[in-house]
Amino acid sequence: MPYSLLPVDGSSNFDCNRTFGLICEELFGFIELRKENPVEATHQSRKKLKLLRAFAKLIKPARNDADYKVANILLRDWGRAFSGLRDAHVRSILLNDLYINPGFEDQNQVIGELQKRNQKVVSSLEKSTLHSFDEFALLEKNLKQNLEVRHYFSEPADTDLVTKGFETSFLKSKKAFSCAFASVDADDVHEWRKRAKDIQYQTELLMPTTEEGTVLRFHTQISDICEHLGNANDFHMLYVWAEKNVVLNNTEGHSALLKKIDDANKSALNIAEESGKHFYDDYAEPVSTLINK
Repeated sequence: MPYSLLPVDGSSNFDCNRTFGLICEELFGFIELRKENPVEATHQSRKKLKLLRAFAKLIKPARNDADYKVANILLRDWGRAFSGLRDAHVRSILLNDLYINPGFEDQNQVIGELQKRNQKVVSSLEKSTLHSFDEFALLEKNLKQNLEVRHYFSEPADTDLVTKGFETSFLKSKKAFSCAFASVDADDVHEWRKRAKDIQYQTELLMPTTEEGTVLRFHTQISDICEHLGNANDFHMLYVWAEKNVVLNNTEGHSALLKKIDDANKSALNIAEESGKHFYDDYAEPVSTLINK
């Protein structure tokens, strides 16, 4: 959604505190649903924390470097508490999708076994995150009470410096794209995915409430790229996890399943690469023009 990071009344500075409050309000709403819908609560908690980290980078030129470092590390560490659970949830969703996919019918026995094993992981992590120690409640408490993070987002930010932050993020994403397919290293692709997500989130922060014209096209293109990269990452993570299953290893069904998962990963990456070429060609001019649309 667009957050319309607007200037403070009567000045040229962006009202960061207002936007920070909006994001936290959304996050707290999802936290309330943690026992009713732990999958969505986990997903949205991770997503909003990544949005806040992208926000922190956007306004970094208007902040002290030391303050940025503290805020970024805290937001990163709070998100890590949900990483394992989110990965397990994603595996569950993917395995369920593969199980009902006609193209994977011959591997249903292997998929079913992996589903059982993953469900044990999900149950264990949900018990820990939701009950043994409520990480969601702790996250809400941290966002409400942590002075370093609240201070970082409380002050207005000069629009020119915010523009600089956006341009820096865009150039980093473009550089990461140029490196992503120059080798077969999955880490390079993952780096592009992270930098592309920064652009997607920062565009959502800056775009007007009424989505139209160049800004909407820009956001649609980068969102599509992030979706394909996200799909590729999910398949890659599933492949790595399934490959380590020593009980099923080297069986015919297991090997066939891994190959199909790898093919799905490569297909998503190919689409992302082609979309990336068009995106960076379309927006070769300074990205600051988008902010003023």
